[in-house]
Amino acid sequence: MRAQVQWAMGNRLLNPTKPLNLINSLNPINLLNLLNLLNLLNFKMAITEDNLFDIDAGILQKDAFIIIVRTLWNGSIVDKLEAGCIKILDQYQMKNYQVITVPGALEIPFAIKSFWDNSKLQKPKAFIALGCVLRGDTPHFDYVCRGVTDGVVNLNLILPVPTIFGVLTVDNQQQADDRTGGLYGNKGEVSAISALKMITIQQDFYSGK
Repeated sequence: MRAQVQWAMGNRLLNPTKPLNLINSLNPINLLNLLNLLNLLNFKMAITEDNLFDIDAGILQKDAFIIIVRTLWNGSIVDKLEAGCIKILDQYQMKNYQVITVPGALEIPFAIKSFWDNSKLQKPKAFIALGCVLRGDTPHFDYVCRGVTDGVVNLNLILPVPTIFGVLTVDNQQQADDRTGGLYGNKGEVSAISALKMITIQQDFYSGK
């Protein structure tokens, strides 16, 4: 990618502190090359997004019970993740879901395991974990990210249903905004689609397809 950008700009290295000066200094041919490269990257991102959201609604198990476990911590960010998640579930007429709120990201794995062990009437077909861990000034960020990641991985190994990882691990507010309806879409929507796809895969396994 670095080589492509250098080629597009006539072997000039990008200085993010002076983007306007850089653009103004490009001759028309190099500027056209740069714009073509950016359009190609956007096209590839759009294709990837379209493929992810391509799902056969006709084979979905509409009554599948889905549990969303979200955090209070960084609530304004997680609210957007939850809204995106529910938007997709409603879009595909998946009405049988429940939202459980826990204090922080490290409590997510416990809540999921406890719910599974203690649910009597109906078992979930999938869990969706939503949260946000923002980097601070101490190693606490690394410990929390590793803890919740390892916890979700372990859940996927010990439970017979999938747990979808929808926890943002970001350096700053801008990165969170970019992933909750901004430049990179909404991770909550992606998590909901992933849950539906995994439920469908489970159906195929059980049916012997």
